[in-house]
Amino acid sequence: MISVPGSTIVRAILLLPALSVLVFSLSVRAQSTIPDTSDASARIQRINELSELISQKTVQRTTLRELLITNGQNAEEADKEKLKTLSEDLENLNESFLFAVLDNQVDIDALDDFVAPQTTWQEDVVELLKPLADTLKSITRRPREIASLRDKILEANQKSSAIKNAISAAGKVDGESLSEKAAKTLQGYLATWNQELEQVKQDKLLAESQLKSLEAKNGSSWSGFWASTKEFFVGRGLTLFLAMGAAAVAWLLMRYLWWIYSTKIASKETRRKSTLYRFSAYSYYMITGFVVILAVLFTLWIREDLLLLAVAFIALASLALGFRQYLPNYIAEARLLLNLGNVREDERVVYDGLPWQVMSLNIQTVLRNPAIDGVLRLPLHAIAELSSRPIKN
Repeated sequence: MISVPGSTIVRAILLLPALSVLVFSLSVRAQSTIPDTSDASARIQRINELSELISQKTVQRTTLRELLITNGQNAEEADKEKLKTLSEDLENLNESFLFAVLDNQVDIDALDDFVAPQTTWQEDVVELLKPLADTLKSITRRPREIASLRDKILEANQKSSAIKNAISAAGKVDGESLSEKAAKTLQGYLATWNQELEQVKQDKLLAESQLKSLEAKNGSSWSGFWASTKEFFVGRGLTLFLAMGAAAVAWLLMRYLWWIYSTKIASKETRRKSTLYRFSAYSYYMITGFVVILAVLFTLWIREDLLLLAVAFIALASLALGFRQYLPNYIAEARLLLNLGNVREDERVVYDGLPWQVMSLNIQTVLRNPAIDGVLRLPLHAIAELSSRPIKN
């Protein structure tokens, strides 16, 4: 039974319907153990039909291959296309045969050998974001498969109807009045149409069986929801929680280190006059951001979550593109903190029409006028727009 996160009362309430579902499923399973002879006989008959068709198609393909080898370069394109069609039909028949034998109990695709796909350079670029693309594909995989199977069934119905109409129209021709050659040609067409009709029938049965299997899985989507929720909290949800925890720890550690430096190591005079201290204070937030980002990326790397790593790199790329417009302002403010900008300490600036002495250049710059009580504190970006000059009097 899947445990639902929550309080003890919620779990107790959810226990009753879960037990009911369990009892119902056990009763259904007990009933399903009774063998259905009609379904078994139909399944055996279908397996026999598919085996006979596979044998016929194999003989036809072997004969056609020998003919193409004999003709060599003089082989007709129509025969080559027919050989390709026969190979595709045999592949579909073999898949139908396995589907009938295994009776939807084994995923047939899992039995196939893995073949590395040939990709273009555009697809190689997308490979960098493959985990994210795979996740998006998996979300829409089942609806796309259902739509594709329905299209196959509709196409099979249309093709089957066309073949039946062709056979019906050909059957109205009086064969006795035809010449021997014309009658033989017509019989060849009828034989081909009958084989195609049987092939379409088997393809339709395969698509219907696969569609029925997918729709049955959709019927149990509620239980799958709880299973997916549990899997998320145990897997990717836990990774997100650990990443946020690592970010919080990194931020608190940087705050603690800066508090020790600014209160225990740097003196009041250093905090007011030291250029290195001012630049360190201004760079502290950027350094903290880098440390937090590294902590998050390291956590995702340890957890080996490629999807979250891809999302993190996309976010970092967007952040880097957005930071480009703030870089010139950051450089200008850094020059001010190093006392290399247009405004320098112990010089005179004019702000709001009044002269002020620059007492301290910092993130909050202190301005003083002896004729006015108190001081004026301005943010660094406001000071960057001013210009100072040495004080003579």
